[in-house]
Amino acid sequence: MRKTAVAVLITIAVASAPAGAQDAERLFKVAMNTELVEGNLRAAIEQYRKVAESAPRPLAAQALLRMAESYQKLGDVEAQKIYERLTRDYADQRETVAIARTRLRRDATTASSRGDRAVWTGSGVDLLGTISPDGRLLTYTDWARTNNLMLRDLQTGTSQPLTNNTTFGEFGFTNFSVISRDGQQIVFNWQPRDTGREELRVMSLQRPGLSASWRLYENQGKDFVRPFDWSQDGKRIAVLVEREDRSSQIGFVDVPSGALRVVKSIEWRGTDRIVFSPDGRYIAYALASSEFPGQEHLFVMAIDGTRETAVDADPSRNQVMGWSPNGTLLFASDRSGSAALWAVSIEEGKPKARPRLVKADIGTSWTLGLTQAGTLYVWKRASIPNVVIARIDLQSDKPLDVTAPVFHHYVESRGRPQWSSDGKQLLYVSCGPTGGGPCKIFVRSMESGAVREILHTLRYVGSPRFSPDGKSMATDGTDAKGRRGVHVIDVQTGRTSEILRFEPGSSRRVLGWSGDGKGVVLQLNSASQTTVVRRDVQSGNETEILRTGRVENEIRMSPDGRFAGWLATESGVNRSLVALPVGGDAPKELYRVGSQWGISWQWQWQPDGRGVIAGPAKSDSAPAELWMIPLEGQARRLNIDTSNWEEGGHFRVSPDNRHAAFVAAAGNPGAEVWALENFLPGLN
Repeated sequence: MRKTAVAVLITIAVASAPAGAQDAERLFKVAMNTELVEGNLRAAIEQYRKVAESAPRPLAAQALLRMAESYQKLGDVEAQKIYERLTRDYADQRETVAIARTRLRRDATTASSRGDRAVWTGSGVDLLGTISPDGRLLTYTDWARTNNLMLRDLQTGTSQPLTNNTTFGEFGFTNFSVISRDGQQIVFNWQPRDTGREELRVMSLQRPGLSASWRLYENQGKDFVRPFDWSQDGKRIAVLVEREDRSSQIGFVDVPSGALRVVKSIEWRGTDRIVFSPDGRYIAYALASSEFPGQEHLFVMAIDGTRETAVDADPSRNQVMGWSPNGTLLFASDRSGSAALWAVSIEEGKPKARPRLVKADIGTSWTLGLTQAGTLYVWKRASIPNVVIARIDLQSDKPLDVTAPVFHHYVESRGRPQWSSDGKQLLYVSCGPTGGGPCKIFVRSMESGAVREILHTLRYVGSPRFSPDGKSMATDGTDAKGRRGVHVIDVQTGRTSEILRFEPGSSRRVLGWSGDGKGVVLQLNSASQTTVVRRDVQSGNETEILRTGRVENEIRMSPDGRFAGWLATESGVNRSLVALPVGGDAPKELYRVGSQWGISWQWQWQPDGRGVIAGPAKSDSAPAELWMIPLEGQARRLNIDTSNWEEGGHFRVSPDNRHAAFVAAAGNPGAEVWALENFLPGLN
């Protein structure tokens, strides 16, 4: 019906035209079809431009008006310039000029009244997509239910899947996605289920769906290629290549041939953002310092890889946020004490002047893209996460007392509290604003209340675990050169020792320590099975503890070492909790939920090893319940409100059952997408 209406509109326009303007009228008709039926705005703009150059004034004014509207749909500030041209040069075309003036007034009122604002809030908010050029559409990944590539309409508040999983990872898995500069295409990572191979695929927004997308590039072996940005002409995509040996390279994938061209090797450091300059001649990115942990520096490089310039040498953490149409490079920096937005003008690949502060305390360094109108979209946490220690009584129906906590302390992310075996110390981590590091480790004494930072040498840590005597901790992690392995950290000195280096493409998860404190217990997954081993810290010898079918989730050993427990997954959802006697019988199902529920991975063994504390989470809007589930006997629901707990923060009961440690949000848990405006003159 829409196409029919457009065809009628075009027919009327042509029929009413003067006979001497048939060529211009035919082109105008083609342009309207390109814009309204095909949805190819860039092509329509060029067609309208040709009409405006050759047609009589009435038709030229109409072509300019439609060209401005096409630019406006793309979020391009060129629309305002055309409206101004119409009011200035086409005063005799009163109806067209009246429309242009209305658009100018509306845009001016909207730009001045909106300001910085949250455009999407909730636990489903993801940080791995990008904003469309007009600021209306946002890509993201549905991590909670299907792992589909999704499209969020920020004006209507609705979302639609772009791939076709009905259960989690049914046909494949996705993560990063980027919308093209003309707003017509998306490039995204896709791993077909059970193939182990990663692809870059391209999808048209006019024809969404996995079957309608096409494979641009297939990764080699276990290499991974992450897309970052499209060039303005849509002919190349800036990517980061992460090799199987953990080394990284910056490169470009040609469109449509799929040829990969590497322009720079950056060893282990990687980067979180690469953006093209407006003219497509340069890229900007940030790299972690190889000498000073926690520092990241900005660089601009010609796309042929021949010239690279350091933008700023300030000893701080800096991250690229976007590159405006007027050549201003935007970046986030903590040089002022908190994450703030800075700008620097770039000419011929070099900084024109010193960086200047344009917006203080933006609360994030993670960008989702800059629109053509100059609005910066960012991802940030919806609240402040804190590690909390509260008194608890698991034997009664008294609620967890969070109104008067024993202790609470801000963390940027993660938290992951762990008690020492005697309950006198609690360790927790803070791993940067997005959780990817660098990670700080803190230890709190329950006797003195003092908190110490453990000055280790790792960039990222998983879930550190105290040794039985509380003098050391073991963790899987990444060192300053990006090498992954298992490390032991001295609690007093921070001295960090590697006891196992992971081979390329493999990893092991630290589950805890052996009872004698001389070995670390590790989980290793292969294609078809999972093994738990004890690795002697001194000799490196390994002894197998148990072997079972492949377990997707983390295995958690009971405090007495008699059982291994894990969440069993069905159709991508944690449906049941299983316990396996070590060296004994078959696994036993302790707890199962119905098809409309899933089990939250906020579960743990009871300190005495006689059961678990676990519970269901119905959806991202319904908080998890917690139940006491004994190995033998009746389960009992605990009177604990988890509505403000951060997902992934963990929940741990002290060995004496008197305290609980968890990560709670000061406000609503989850994340938000914010639009930041009016910070650069000439853009908003």
